[in-house]
Amino acid sequence: IPDLSFGLYGELVIFDHVDKTIKVVANADLTKFPAHEAAYRDAVQIDGTLARDFPASPDHRMNLARALYSLGIVLTETNRLAEAEPEFVRSADLLQKLTNEFPDKPIYQQHLARAYLNLGTAIRSAERFEEAQAAYDRAQRLQQPLTEKYPHEPHYRHELAVTLKDAGNLSLRDSRLEEARKSYGKAQELLTALAADYPKVLVYRQELAS
Repeated sequence: IPDLSFGLYGELVIFDHVDKTIKVVANADLTKFPAHEAAYRDAVQIDGTLARDFPASPDHRMNLARALYSLGIVLTETNRLAEAEPEFVRSADLLQKLTNEFPDKPIYQQHLARAYLNLGTAIRSAERFEEAQAAYDRAQRLQQPLTEKYPHEPHYRHELAVTLKDAGNLSLRDSRLEEARKSYGKAQELLTALAADYPKVLVYRQELAS
């Protein structure tokens, strides 16, 4: 019997003996689909069924929320904004409930912020700028406490910087120059610190230069 084996499987059942949980993982082979959309729709269906059948498991609801906002991103990128928005809203609703139920688990708050960030992008593309600003503000209010509570977790600072840059772009578009300057300045401050703390991570320097 080998000490280690490697395989690719469509669906797996994972028994976690530490947390005493069982997880069902469904992998989507994107090479079999003409676009990512079909894969994400399959994921929404599978995760939705699991979330419905196992309502006590937060993991299934989390996976469903992630699949929904991933689908929303694809729909936004293909300019189907009216279809994308409800996916982000549904994702945010799920993640808000998880955040309320498990306030000590920052991953739910992190993904809730991502849902609002992507909702803001979709709404901005639909030229509903005030609503987009509100979504960006909501994302920032979720992200800022994470950067303060977990200062040594770089991804929280990076995601806040991304949100600030998007908010700055929106402010600039609306000729709110002082607000744009503040957003860009905060983003630059975060990215400068990240580039200094993690010099081997190229993306921080690339975003700082953009």
